[in-house]
Amino acid sequence: MDAPFPVPMSSNKEEILKIFREVIPGGHWRLLEIGSGSGHHATFIASQMPHLQWVTSDLLVRQNAIKKTLREAKLLNVHGPLPFEVGKDELPNQKFNAAYASQLLHVISWKQTKSLIKMLGGRLREGSQVLFYGPFKYDGAFPSTRLEELDANLKAKDPQNGIRSFEDVTKAMAKAGFALRKDYPLPNDNHLLYFERLLHVAADDGA
Repeated sequence: MDAPFPVPMSSNKEEILKIFREVIPGGHWRLLEIGSGSGHHATFIASQMPHLQWVTSDLLVRQNAIKKTLREAKLLNVHGPLPFEVGKDELPNQKFNAAYASQLLHVISWKQTKSLIKMLGGRLREGSQVLFYGPFKYDGAFPSTRLEELDANLKAKDPQNGIRSFEDVTKAMAKAGFALRKDYPLPNDNHLLYFERLLHVAADDGA
């Protein structure tokens, strides 16, 4: 898999932080960020949530950029980066009760997306949280012309990439034992999907 582009600090960072505070309240939380990019999501959110232990991860080619960001931030609750490539590596062998991926699902294949979801279902226990931030299609349609153009550009570079269907993602998450708790619409055609791990995994319908 070619390395996806580094994830910039989101223009929706304040809105994302507000959601994090809502769904990951006080208590002991250890979160794995999948595809940390430059590491700026980690340092911004974790700096405002000292109870949250944030573990960064990404491809080997991203490690130096993340390390630089973490050194500059000097936060005791941000860790890593751990090497992790979706579809190639197993999830880092640590205990987590939350996971976050920003602008990732459309720059990896659907096969890799399903692999990631399956691994999260196998690792995270009841009550754990998963948050996916980025653009999605709804009922097979793009919410804007801009997203339709982005999807075409992604597929021109790699036919396996592209903006994922909200329905496909939520169905795959349900099969892995996660329930969608809320779909947060955000500016710039982005959404944050918030899932919670249930005790019982939904039956596999063969899809």
